[in-house]
Amino acid sequence: MKREIAMGFSKHDKKIPPHLSAFADHGDFRPVLQDLRHNSCDYFRQLSEATFEAIFLSDKGVCLGQNRSAREIFGYTDEEAIGRMGTEWIHPGDRDTVMANMLADIEEPYEVTALRKDGSTFPCEIQARVEQYKGHTIRITALRDITLRRQTEKKFLSEAKRRAILMANSGDGIAILNKDFRVIEANQRFAEMLGYDLDEVQTLHLWDFEEKFNKEEIRKNFRVTASLDGFKETLHRRKDGSVYHAEVRANGAMIEGEPLFIAITRDITERKEVEEELLRTKKAAERASQYKSEFLANMSHEIRTPLNGIMGMLRLMQSATLTEEVEDYVHNALQASERLSHLLGDILDLSQVEAGRMKIQPSTFLLREALETVEKIFSPSFQEKGLSLLFDIAPDIPKAFVGDCARLQQLLCNFISNALKFTRTGSVSVGVWPVGQADSGKVRILFTVSDTGIGIADDKLPSLFDAFIQGETSYARSYQGAGLGLFISKQLLSLLGGNMAVSSREGAGTSVYFTIPFAPAVQSEIIPEIDGSRSKAGHSLRILLAEDDRINRLVMSGLLKKLGHQVNMVENGEEVLAALRYRNDPYDVLLMDIQMPVLDGVEVTRIIRNHTDFKAHAGTPIIAMTAYAMRGDEEKFLESGMNGYISKPVAPEKLQEVLEQVICRQQDQK
Repeated sequence: MKREIAMGFSKHDKKIPPHLSAFADHGDFRPVLQDLRHNSCDYFRQLSEATFEAIFLSDKGVCLGQNRSAREIFGYTDEEAIGRMGTEWIHPGDRDTVMANMLADIEEPYEVTALRKDGSTFPCEIQARVEQYKGHTIRITALRDITLRRQTEKKFLSEAKRRAILMANSGDGIAILNKDFRVIEANQRFAEMLGYDLDEVQTLHLWDFEEKFNKEEIRKNFRVTASLDGFKETLHRRKDGSVYHAEVRANGAMIEGEPLFIAITRDITERKEVEEELLRTKKAAERASQYKSEFLANMSHEIRTPLNGIMGMLRLMQSATLTEEVEDYVHNALQASERLSHLLGDILDLSQVEAGRMKIQPSTFLLREALETVEKIFSPSFQEKGLSLLFDIAPDIPKAFVGDCARLQQLLCNFISNALKFTRTGSVSVGVWPVGQADSGKVRILFTVSDTGIGIADDKLPSLFDAFIQGETSYARSYQGAGLGLFISKQLLSLLGGNMAVSSREGAGTSVYFTIPFAPAVQSEIIPEIDGSRSKAGHSLRILLAEDDRINRLVMSGLLKKLGHQVNMVENGEEVLAALRYRNDPYDVLLMDIQMPVLDGVEVTRIIRNHTDFKAHAGTPIIAMTAYAMRGDEEKFLESGMNGYISKPVAPEKLQEVLEQVICRQQDQK
């Protein structure tokens, strides 16, 4: 088969380099050279030009042509290269080797040192083959620059030495396994972890010490590849059969064409034991926290129930004709009861803070309405002390926001209550201004509560928001309180994404500044204000009251009747169902305690909403009246199908407000 050979020169080039005569003793190569030029094949020329290897054609050791890579690597032009002996591209120390291999027609690759035109050298690999062309023996020689390979080999040898040192001194067990999962190399630490001698380890397969997976599972589910990169915790089995926890990092590698993986193993038994102990401790703490929450919820119920009776009876007494002296007694008793109620609320909030269960529950609310509610709460107290409560609200502030209105009101109440407590003369001012947008697109609102009270000493400011800390610590305290309000306020602000600052001058007053980001409410989300003129709560309602505590039944019945409503009373959930079962004319409202004997309020609500026997009453508004006042209780009761919620102790104005809201909402749905 005729083979065309051409490279490195043009078939139209007729000029023979002048220095060719110097090589006449090597034979007349000019006819061959001319013939190659005239019969050169573009296809083979393109192939030779495309490779990164230096390629030469030679006849009897004389260069007939070179490709582009040869020109770039060695620095000779075609005119300079053609006619030279091929050994001139080789370092003198390796020329004898090259000549010997040429004479022996060696085709296997071998390594020598190459010599550039500028005298610089580099390691190269030579591979040549001989082709017959019109009676001439043409040698095709490829030279590859192996500088990078030598550097890699040197680096590999260096790394191998380092690896040997690292393996010998590592505190972790290191093993190299082949594609058959057999240990081919390991360090002493790996052997010690498994309880074998080093020689014994190198006879083991992975399944001989892997506890979690057997031989079949390992062969089926694991593949040794160069791209292997894994990390896992497992169990390893020692020679004596005992088991320990192991942490394994496996990385694949291709060495001499064979896939291997290196496993770095660490005995984590001690760490696992510590983790398990911590987990047991955590679970015990969670159980204790749960028990504590349940205890506080039960205590809240047990305290609020009689407290509701006490405060309810006192309010009923206030509505009767009393002497001035008795009226003063009732007023003071109510104040003491309200302080006890607030303290109970603070203790419940504190328990949620400590348990990490205090949650934010955003909803759409009207800002001015929320502020008016706060003002109504404090107006009587400010009037009693002869102080002014002033509100300064920016006129351009949006009407409605999405956020936790109850928590905002709690914050304001805590700060205003604190200001009221420590202010003897003057006023307390509340400011509300928008101060720009937060990154999330929310509007950041600045609230300020400033008083003209006694101020705070500089040394007290750093600990002002710590739990149970007060400005006074002696037995001769002038101001009451448990020191929880400001601590809880700080936690609330953090949950709301806000921040706070305090400025104070002793004897001149204190100002608290805090900002909270709120999302503006879209028009469709804005809750319409309740129109009291169209609410049936403004008229006499027929109410079924379910309350198991006798005193609270009397109190709630008295309050409802004072508000002008008709009341029927039952003592438990079963009596509620009995009162409704054969009644075709539904009540306007069911007011039910949650914790009742026989059937509780939640279960009774589910039955009324879903059972066919109570179809006539399925739409009757149900209001939860409960001493359960933990955060989240209201949402839980509303999810069960109730329409409203009021916590004990029940204030008459709050009761009327809830009745109006529920009835108005019911009318809107019809």
